[in-house]
Amino acid sequence: MMADETEHHGEEAAKETGTEAGKAMHEEAANEGQAEGFSNPLEFLNAELQRVEAENGELKDKMLRLAAEMENLRRRTQKDVADAREFSIAGFAREMLQVADN
Repeated sequence: MMADETEHHGEEAAKETGTEAGKAMHEEAANEGQAEGFSNPLEFLNAELQRVEAENGELKDKMLRLAAEMENLRRRTQKDVADAREFSIAGFAREMLQVADN
């Protein structure tokens, strides 16, 4: 019974803390918005959302370009290794033929 009461009080405290944190974040956003010339916190939040979405798009583009670059590097490296093996085998065969001719 005591554990249930403690658990219930813990849940209430977490809800209150979450609500308090939400209020604090809203007040902070409102203060930042007023400092930046926005009369309404909603305007500030919309502008901030647009800025973050634009940044997100840029980062996604950058990530995709880097992934493509890494894939191209992997393919080039595999081709270089295959070419090196082919030329080393050809060189070895050429040397063996020279020895056999003598």
